[in-house]
Amino acid sequence: MSPEPSLGRRAVMLGPGLLAASRAVALVAGAPQKASAKGDSSIVATDRSGAEVVASKWLAAHPAPYKPDLVLGPGGEPHFLLIQPGISSSSTIDGSGDGKGSDSSGPQLAAYALKAECTHLGCLVALDYGGAAAGVSGFACPCHGSRYSADGKVLRGPAPRALSLASVTVRPEDGKVVMAPWVGSDFRFT
Repeated sequence: MSPEPSLGRRAVMLGPGLLAASRAVALVAGAPQKASAKGDSSIVATDRSGAEVVASKWLAAHPAPYKPDLVLGPGGEPHFLLIQPGISSSSTIDGSGDGKGSDSSGPQLAAYALKAECTHLGCLVALDYGGAAAGVSGFACPCHGSRYSADGKVLRGPAPRALSLASVTVRPEDGKVVMAPWVGSDFRFT
């Protein structure tokens, strides 16, 4: 068995930019990604080209119908950054840079991201289009058929559990999207 895992499926799913960035991250021993100034495990999310994600620019570049898109998050792993249209709640943050919810009716980043790894055998999940007119209805594993809802809950196995969560905040000083491993209970099951 090869000491380096095969990235064949990941290469197809991620595309050359995100794949190259994930390989570069894996080669830097002890530094999976640029850590936040807090010294904790949070990191600034990077896009497919390896650029750090700024919330206001991300929102402007991803207009309606707000389909999820991949970023590198905690541990250098691909995550879907989610945009929610015109709602105001504690589960969203706006692109203003204050990291807090907004009363505006414009699109906002969800306060969580979904790890793009199937919980069955680790394949990368893809967007699931429930029908051409319906748009994105959730996520699907192209390898073994698991299906997940738009918030990552299992709809059909063989996946044993929901997609993993990561927290998403906006750094006040520069508006960059900061991600960290999810801490606490899973709000999807309360």
